[in-house]
Amino acid sequence: MDISSGWPIQCCLPPWVFSFAGKNKAALLLGILASAFMVAFLFRHAMIASEAPTYEKIVGYGAGYWLWLTSAGLVIVSGTTGLMKQRQRQLRSITPS
Repeated sequence: MDISSGWPIQCCLPPWVFSFAGKNKAALLLGILASAFMVAFLFRHAMIASEAPTYEKIVGYGAGYWLWLTSAGLVIVSGTTGLMKQRQRQLRSITPS
């Protein structure tokens, strides 16, 4: 897949949509999958550079890659904190005051 096809954005979008919708468990699971997929690029030595397909050697990772990876990390944090808040609310409703 070529980067210009938009799949990097599609990798991040579903976890954030679920996170904003309050579906924290789905957001957390999709965030973990997305981050694992994103980290896998650190182990690649070449990427497709054109439609031919010709491969070019990866010589470095710019700010865009690290921001992309940070986005997945933040959705994991968001899903985790959302789940913790839900459990706290459930515990408060169970315990008599």
